[in-house]
Amino acid sequence: MAKKDLSDIAEKMRDIDIAMLSTHSDNGTIAARPMSNNRQVDYDGDS
Repeated sequence: MAKKDLSDIAEKMRDIDIAMLSTHSDNGTIAARPMSNNRQVDYDGDS
């Protein structure tokens, strides 16, 4: 498996429009929600 640096990962992420944000509460309950930037923002690798 080839090693990847941050610029390689940022390049792969550039075309991803949907991500899942998952959080958990103090009691352990997990909630997830889809997120999208609708391709209306510039991605410069600063996730």
